Amino acid sequence: MDRSLGQHRCFGEILQFLFLLLFFVFLFPVVLPSRGIRAEKVDMNKDPFGLTEEERQKAEQLPAIDSGKAAKQFAKFGFPRDGSTYDIACWIARNGLAVSRIPLDDAETADCDISVADIDLLADLCDQILALDPPRKFFTRIFWFRHLMRQFRIDNEKPSVESTVKALTFCRDDLLLIIGFEDYGSTVYKNLLVQQGVSGIGNAKMLFGEIPPQAAEIGKEFLAAADTLLADQPLERPYEILYESRVDLLRLLAETDPAYAPVLDQRQEEILELLKTRGEEILATSLYGHMFAAAVPDPPLTEKKIETARVLLELFDRLDSQNPVPENWEYMNAASSADKITLLLDEAGIDLDPAPADIPVETGKFTAGTAAGEKRALTANGVTYVFSWCPPGEFTMGSPESEEGHTGSEKEHRVALTQGFWMLESEITIKMWDSVMGERTRPVIREKENPRHPVSSVMGDAALEFCEKLSQLSGNEITLPTEAQWEYACRAGSSAPYAGADSPDDVCWYRENSRNRPHRGKRKAPNAWGLYDMLGNLDEWCRDGYDEAFYSHSPEADPCAPLAGRFRVRRGGNWCSYAEECRAASRAWHRFATGYTGFRIILVPEAE
Repeated sequence: MDRSLGQHRCFGEILQFLFLLLFFVFLFPVVLPSRGIRAEKVDMNKDPFGLTEEERQKAEQLPAIDSGKAAKQFAKFGFPRDGSTYDIACWIARNGLAVSRIPLDDAETADCDISVADIDLLADLCDQILALDPPRKFFTRIFWFRHLMRQFRIDNEKPSVESTVKALTFCRDDLLLIIGFEDYGSTVYKNLLVQQGVSGIGNAKMLFGEIPPQAAEIGKEFLAAADTLLADQPLERPYEILYESRVDLLRLLAETDPAYAPVLDQRQEEILELLKTRGEEILATSLYGHMFAAAVPDPPLTEKKIETARVLLELFDRLDSQNPVPENWEYMNAASSADKITLLLDEAGIDLDPAPADIPVETGKFTAGTAAGEKRALTANGVTYVFSWCPPGEFTMGSPESEEGHTGSEKEHRVALTQGFWMLESEITIKMWDSVMGERTRPVIREKENPRHPVSSVMGDAALEFCEKLSQLSGNEITLPTEAQWEYACRAGSSAPYAGADSPDDVCWYRENSRNRPHRGKRKAPNAWGLYDMLGNLDEWCRDGYDEAFYSHSPEADPCAPLAGRFRVRRGGNWCSYAEECRAASRAWHRFATGYTGFRIILVPEAE
């Protein structure tokens, strides 16, 4: 033991030495330059503005500007002391934001303290360039940099009504300066200026408890500009930001002037119609980023608002189920907004996923079903549980050696289940868990979590405790399925790897389509017995302990491996699994619960 410890210490000292050597040889020269910024010379062969050759020639012929103070102050950062106006503009585009600690594009972020005078110096250079009426692409990039410089100064002033109005006025003036420009870059900047104005008014409300009258008046100017910019424009990039800003601005103005309330309703209806007609094609940010507030902003929740929220969630579900998947940050914004809508409606007691009216709700003991896939429901603590009937029967458990992903623990063997059972049609949700166990018992509590998502990170023993408590509440015998019951229900009479589906994409969320997160239940197709998400989304606990060789010696009738060791069986795969791990026959095991682990329950009918 001592010898081993000594070896570990020696190895650690060697690693320490190698790290120090690496630091001094490679890193030390990088972090030494004054003020923490690496000087970067301007590469005149690379145009940062995306100009055509003709535009570049025109830019290179711009008259000279007075850059004496800037050349002296920023010489250490590669400022072109004897350069043309075009050279200076290129330096600003590549290095200016790094010098001022505001990262943009590929500029390096500086770890330094820049003075107010330095910011003014950079802004003055921009003003001189803008006054020369350069090419439009050239103008918009320098214009936006100048705007950020001055906004940076204002943001560092002590918050007051005066500084708020000053910032709003600055945004408005810059908006008016470029409102007639039609190029794409200018359109993006106009959107961002309106967005900044709306944020400024919202911040003023938070700071002062109400919107100052001067701020409200400037807000009306922003609204007029937004209406002009959005006239007959589609709800798509780059206008989606502006649609969002206009809705938010109307909500703020409606607090100061009730006359804006009907205008807000009208704009919301217009956007909702666009969403209905375009569906999946629309950017996710447009789908939910701004419409969330429009759908469920404040009490009371009118029937109209509730219906709007339902439409929005249906649209998101359509987007969510697309294959191939949209891999972008806008989708994540949409997912977050959908979760917020669901949570607010749930807190208001609105059931977004009621059991269909044709499913009988049992108030006492369940009896056996009459046909595979028959549905029945029970209600406990205000939450509805829908079950599918799995009749008694025989099937071949495991997989043939020819099946892709087959392992030695999946040896095919005949199993007979002598008693039918009711299986929950989807995984246990957060709402179900909280209603039985209480939110404080949930292993992981995240802010604004969708209550209809499956609950995760629940230990096997805790899942059984949930079953015991729900049994007491419902008066029925509820438990976890055995491994045999789980696979029998998953296959639903099929011998195919993916529970009767041709592709895992049809029935499960897994590594290739999940976007690295679990999903609300019942979004993929059910199997032949009406069971959802048997494969993928979350691993599901079974009653059995894991025994790799159990299939070789298990009884044919109603097998269940005893929990003799530390490991319990989990089945179905999860949102991070590969496709072959989400087969009906695939077996997994674990001692602990993870963010990939959930469960579903079965209900044992009363013996007749």
